[in-house]
Amino acid sequence: MPKLAPSGIKGLYKTHGRKCKNRKYPEDCNCSWRGKYKGANEVLAVWSGVAVDPRDKGVAEIVFTRMKAAIDDKRFDDRGEHKSLGSSDLFRDLITDYIKEYVDVAGFNGQPLASNGLRPTLKVIQTVEAAGLVLGKMQLMEVAGNPDRIKEWLNAMAENRSWGPKTWNDYHQKLNGICDWATKQKTNGIPKMAKNPMLDIPRRKTRDYSEASPNAVTNGRIPPDIEKRLFDACDILNAPRASQARKLTQAKADSIREAVTDGAEQKAVAKKFKVSPAVVSAIVAGKIWTGKTHSQTEHKGSEMKRRLIGGLDGGLRAQELLKIQIKMVDWRGVLVDGERLLPIRLTPEESKGGKTTGKNEYVFATTQRFITMLEQRREQLNRNSEAFIFGTESGEYQASFKRQYRRLYDAAGLVHGKHYGRDLGLVWHTTRHEYASTVSDQNNGNEKKIMALTRIKDSKTAKRYTHMFDSEVLRAAVNMRGNK
Repeated sequence: MPKLAPSGIKGLYKTHGRKCKNRKYPEDCNCSWRGKYKGANEVLAVWSGVAVDPRDKGVAEIVFTRMKAAIDDKRFDDRGEHKSLGSSDLFRDLITDYIKEYVDVAGFNGQPLASNGLRPTLKVIQTVEAAGLVLGKMQLMEVAGNPDRIKEWLNAMAENRSWGPKTWNDYHQKLNGICDWATKQKTNGIPKMAKNPMLDIPRRKTRDYSEASPNAVTNGRIPPDIEKRLFDACDILNAPRASQARKLTQAKADSIREAVTDGAEQKAVAKKFKVSPAVVSAIVAGKIWTGKTHSQTEHKGSEMKRRLIGGLDGGLRAQELLKIQIKMVDWRGVLVDGERLLPIRLTPEESKGGKTTGKNEYVFATTQRFITMLEQRREQLNRNSEAFIFGTESGEYQASFKRQYRRLYDAAGLVHGKHYGRDLGLVWHTTRHEYASTVSDQNNGNEKKIMALTRIKDSKTAKRYTHMFDSEVLRAAVNMRGNK
């Protein structure tokens, strides 16, 4: 009788042949991995239909975990994983339902949830053949269990229609949205697709960074060295601009203040002294050139540092950041497993997801630098409940900071069109992608926690404030604390 090699994981083992000499070390031989659970006993490579490296226990463990989940969910089929991943319904019919129930539906603000431009893409997915395959004619179980075939279709379409990486990624995104939606549509408690196959298909790089930068951003992540450079660049933005130093002296500032006091229009004074009206207004208001300093103090770096923290540690979108006021933070905080969190409430009008659901959304300040920044900002603004945390230095609302984030990236030594830009994988919104990736890293890829903390707009896991206090989602948020 063959002996079971110890893998350290209950039910994960190998049945070794007589000539195998590495029975005590399962990762040192080419014998196939097997999974045994609740009466099922399968060769994992055969059951999954994909290659399972016999020398990599990690890959075998992942497949075994999927096998156990299928058994626990009562959808296991010993004929193969693809048989347990979905129904025999056609993918094209699912897409038709997707259009009716998602694309054509109006959101909370009365606007469609998706643009008309989505429909032609879905029509291509439903009907166009490439690599001998029409995705729309596949059964849902086949779609869920064959990411390699989907990738072949995408690659063939790219070749036939001269797609660039951006178009390839756009179709990838649309397919991912459809399949993700399918995993949430259930009949008698059983999802139409038990697995999103697009999660196994990496997006294409839109640029080869090997020559452009050794520290390039890839796959929606911001490497630690790039993050450090961005934070360090905030100090550079706070330095007085050389052009301001040339235009103004303390004597000129005093003359500007005196001229306005004597009744001159600020616009005329600005023209006379060749400075902007905003500078004149700041001098008159006593915000700059007060006599305590001999140059204009910049605050753009401080503003951008707060926004970096809000994006990286809270996953806040740019327009959400700019709308957050002191009164939207629950300063009492919430204790979860002994850790203090600060909830930030976003009304439906202030968040992207809220516009489709009509419900409040909540962001949790969990990292120490996020909590410290909020508390310091509150004191700086004299606890003015109407002041904007991520607005101007004085707490006023700011409609956009697009120019400032570009200045920040430039100050960090990142060149637009070479190191950052929409087609290069690094824009301001990448901070949100980094946050989502960090949530995934800290919570072992748990989909429920990822969708809840990132506030995906079509997520059914979005909960009300009081309900979330008692949920495991807050414990997922606590896991973020050790990351920053």
